[in-house]
Amino acid sequence: MSTITMTHLQTGDMEFDQDSEMESQVIVQNMYEIEEEFSQLKNLKYKQKLEQIENDIGLLEAGTLDVYVQKVAQLQKDKEATDKVAEISRDYRLQSIAHMVAFEKRTCENEYKLTRKKLYKARVNKLESRKRKLEEEHTQNAAIEAEIIAHNRRVGKQKLEKKNKGPSKWI
Repeated sequence: MSTITMTHLQTGDMEFDQDSEMESQVIVQNMYEIEEEFSQLKNLKYKQKLEQIENDIGLLEAGTLDVYVQKVAQLQKDKEATDKVAEISRDYRLQSIAHMVAFEKRTCENEYKLTRKKLYKARVNKLESRKRKLEEEHTQNAAIEAEIIAHNRRVGKQKLEKKNKGPSKWI
């Protein structure tokens, strides 16, 4: 039994080897075909993508590429929003400046009025002081004048009395 089995096994192995080699060749052939088909599909896909890119370039140059048009539209919206913010910021700054100028004017006007009022009061006080001094001088002068007049009258009376005593002889 061992000899039959060995012979049979050897023949079976040969048949198996031949079948196996044929199957291997078929598998290798299939792999080559698959690789060739893959290569063709890869080249076809490359050509399709290249055509799509060239088509997109044409649309982009024409300004009609959807992605480009959408991004430009969004860019335009962003620009308009930024412009609006800039205008609002400018208006706010102008209003702030106008308020600051108005505040400065009010402050200047108030300082002017206050200084003018102080100057007026100082001038009135100075004039009133001069008036009081003038009135005091006038009162003093009037008193001095009254004294001088009184003195002159006394002296004049005395002279007249002296004169009347002496020359009355001659009259």
